[in-house]
Amino acid sequence: MFELSTHVPTLDVLEKVDLSPYHALYLGDPTCPMVPGNISSDPVLVERALQLAKEEGKKCYLSLYAEPRNRDLPWLEELLEKVAHLPLDGIEVHNLGLVRMVRRLGLSFPIHLGVFANLYTHETAKLLYNMGVVRVFPNPELSLEEVDYIRTHAPTQVTLQIHGKIPLGISEDCFILEYSGGKRCKEVCFEPHWLVSGKWKLKNI
Repeated sequence: MFELSTHVPTLDVLEKVDLSPYHALYLGDPTCPMVPGNISSDPVLVERALQLAKEEGKKCYLSLYAEPRNRDLPWLEELLEKVAHLPLDGIEVHNLGLVRMVRRLGLSFPIHLGVFANLYTHETAKLLYNMGVVRVFPNPELSLEEVDYIRTHAPTQVTLQIHGKIPLGISEDCFILEYSGGKRCKEVCFEPHWLVSGKWKLKNI
């Protein structure tokens, strides 16, 4: 079975972008909870996004913050408790502590391991399956042969990136904001920024 999916960070994107080719949507931007309108930072937005997406016949997974610190755990737990009754098709986590939190709260949602968890081997996938993870996203730098090996040697489903930028997570402080000259977070987040070193270039998303 193949399922074509994409991340939808905000309601604005959900309402204005043609998402008809996709079978499933990962709701929220996992890179930063401060992204203006981030669906996965507000249970009210989660419920509204679910309503809109389900009307279009989409499967919906909630994409949680990828790199939480201890100070983030209380609000993430509160978020999970408030969405527990919603018809989500799964939860995407990038952190083993959140795998445990989902299970500790007694939530029955299938768990997907996101790309920022840096999964490289089938042995890790098998271990995570025993923890309740049903789908994994191997690190994008792996070859197709390596990804296929994980697929055939572990009981989990496997996500494969087929289009778009290869994600690179840098946390915890936003160095873009640090060098923004006093601009607000929401202003800086949607401006293009480049980090250049010789022939090597890195652009924010």
